[in-house]
Amino acid sequence: MTEMRISKQDCLMKKFFYSVMAFAAAATALVSCERNEIDTQEPAGEYRYTFSIVDDVTKATLDNGGVLWEAGDKVGMYIGTQYTGYANVDNTTTPKSIILYSPSAIAAGTMAYGYYPYIATNNDNTMTLINFSNVQQGGSTSAMPMVGVPFEVEAEVPTVTENNKTKAETNGQIKFLNLGSIIDFKIYSADYSDETVQYVTFQANNANLAGDAYLNLTTVSATDESSLELGWGETTYDQVKVNQEVAVAAAKDDATSIYMVVAPGTYSGTITIGTDVATYTFAYTNKELGRNKVKHYNMNLSSSNANRVEEVVEVVKTLPYTESFTSNIGEFKTDGEQAGTTDVWTWGGSSYGMKASAYVGGTRYATESWLTSPWIDLTSVSAAAVTFDHVYRYTNSPSSHLTFWVLTDESGASWEQVTIPSYSTGSDWTFVSSGEILLNAYVGNKVKIGFKYISTEENNYCGTWEIKNFSVIEKVYTTEFSMDAEEISVQV
Repeated sequence: MTEMRISKQDCLMKKFFYSVMAFAAAATALVSCERNEIDTQEPAGEYRYTFSIVDDVTKATLDNGGVLWEAGDKVGMYIGTQYTGYANVDNTTTPKSIILYSPSAIAAGTMAYGYYPYIATNNDNTMTLINFSNVQQGGSTSAMPMVGVPFEVEAEVPTVTENNKTKAETNGQIKFLNLGSIIDFKIYSADYSDETVQYVTFQANNANLAGDAYLNLTTVSATDESSLELGWGETTYDQVKVNQEVAVAAAKDDATSIYMVVAPGTYSGTITIGTDVATYTFAYTNKELGRNKVKHYNMNLSSSNANRVEEVVEVVKTLPYTESFTSNIGEFKTDGEQAGTTDVWTWGGSSYGMKASAYVGGTRYATESWLTSPWIDLTSVSAAAVTFDHVYRYTNSPSSHLTFWVLTDESGASWEQVTIPSYSTGSDWTFVSSGEILLNAYVGNKVKIGFKYISTEENNYCGTWEIKNFSVIEKVYTTEFSMDAEEISVQV
């Protein structure tokens, strides 16, 4: 989550930081790192330490002006041999704080190191993994990689208990430094303002923009930016892609920002913008992207620098995805087959949704026509289901002539039929629910949904089918246990 975090810096860096705070303090609508789940119980550990977070605005979103640290966020911690693991953020305190439970007491003066977001595989200070996502989801909160300025644990935990744990009100303060560079794309065109951006890709020639990087926490210095130099691991990427639907503005001042986070550096390469109609490619040379800085790119699609190739760019929808069909066809498409001179699939109005019929002007036509969805992303879910409302009449063969199909092959050659659990009576115009159609066999893929309509010239085999309130949701299963009570009589 599909969040970016930005922090203020040490006093020697604050002059610069305040100048970009309007952008950086909120730039979490950037990288698609999933937020850590909230713990349901306290971690094991006899000793409870509290560290205040200096400068509260360390994670926020540009779209709503601020989402700060949240309960359940995990900060990775390394404190010598005494502790390696994480501390939970407590957002009820002022300032916000992180709570660490340690199995042993930590001596005053011990150096402590932090990083965000927490990654369980980090087990020492020299191999701390920092991940820059190469595929980012615009408009959703996510995690900007950060490290904490090393600090000393101020005092040992006093003999005070809470929930059977020794504790202290505060044992020190921790500041966070942003490791990423932010690009702000504003996309506009006087000629193509009727198009909608689907994605932006920033590609670098022979350079690492994202992936698994490593940082020695003990070398971090708040006053020396060179101490934040990253070393790259095996998984690296030379491009970063942001998926976000944004209308192409007619003028620069009206454009909506699309934000991207990359590793700092100086790069040459290409920028590709995909809309629902075309792709646009721009070349760039020696662009410097600094750590904790925002670079503004104004992208005019009408510019002579833009290489435009017109093509339909497939839209990929995330869950939940709904299409009511109460005002139009939405993002579905039809194959255009006609019965005589009339399209088989048409929008029937707000009460009827999408309608298929091959009975025109008193004549029955033999047809096979499709209503298909855009690509729907099931790659990050473990279970999913489809439901819709529908009604049919004038065919004696609904289960073979009015059918539901799923496609995973982008070539379009391998549609698979899936049974519709429930049809209407066929004798009236009362809509019924299709029942839940499970897509569990297709998770891990992108899919298309197809409604296939077949008719013949025979009486009672040229039906009418109406569909509305289409929905695809992620399924979350819960296991319930029950035990039957049994009365037992014991004789003594």
